Amino acid sequence: MNVSQALEYERQPFIPMFIYGDHGAMESERQKGEEALKVLETEYFTAEGDPSFDFATVRDLADRNRDLCDQIGEARLRNVTPATLSRGLSDADTCAAIGKMQKRTAASVMREIRGDRDALGVAYARKPIQGTVLGIDIETTGLKVDREAITEIGAVVLKDGQVTDRFQTFVNPGRRLTPEIIGLTGITDEMLKDAPELKEALTAFLASDSFEDALRRAVSLGGDTDTLAAISGSLAEPYFGIPASIYKIAEEYFTEEMKTVLQRFDALCEKEKD
Repeated sequence: MNVSQALEYERQPFIPMFIYGDHGAMESERQKGEEALKVLETEYFTAEGDPSFDFATVRDLADRNRDLCDQIGEARLRNVTPATLSRGLSDADTCAAIGKMQKRTAASVMREIRGDRDALGVAYARKPIQGTVLGIDIETTGLKVDREAITEIGAVVLKDGQVTDRFQTFVNPGRRLTPEIIGLTGITDEMLKDAPELKEALTAFLASDSFEDALRRAVSLGGDTDTLAAISGSLAEPYFGIPASIYKIAEEYFTEEMKTVLQRFDALCEKEKD
């Protein structure tokens, strides 16, 4: 398989397990995916100059291959050698891709992320990130958006491609997790039992009659008051607005860059209103 054929394979839609009909057809498809991924990885990392495709193409194919492996099942793949089984891209592969895009070594990227997989999101940019970017990641109890609940919220602040701040909190979903979700996310019921509940923050907002009242009610709940107040305040702000007195005090803690971002955001909101 050459690069053109691998790219053509990557563009084909992903076919669910029930369409394949039997294990033999699925295994044949898995092997094609592995071969295409190897060709594209080799081309991406060894091409002179910029390759003809971006890293998202490699990432998407790796994700698709991993999904297919999950459908085939661990028991059937147990005897497959690791060299011919891609469950996804390794941290080393991703760091090498970041380095290639940002004209630096993979080792420098590895030192920067310090083992934090959340920071690897920068690898999906086509060029070095300029300015300040906020990346948010949410884990849930499942894949159905109308039925599931949030179990974890994570955020990373990137400034010119460098991680400058992080936020993470678990959220108690009020239900037990399935073995499949525990295996997928690595989050367990034990990890969530003392976490704040979104419904607490929502209740604080619904029972309030002002922005300040929403914050006071959230803090009075106890527990992880920082997270509860942040969630309740985020709900209350568009509904009540922030009192000028509170805004003025908060503004004293803003950096000049934060003020600039806020001014641009306010201007964009005003433009949307018009």
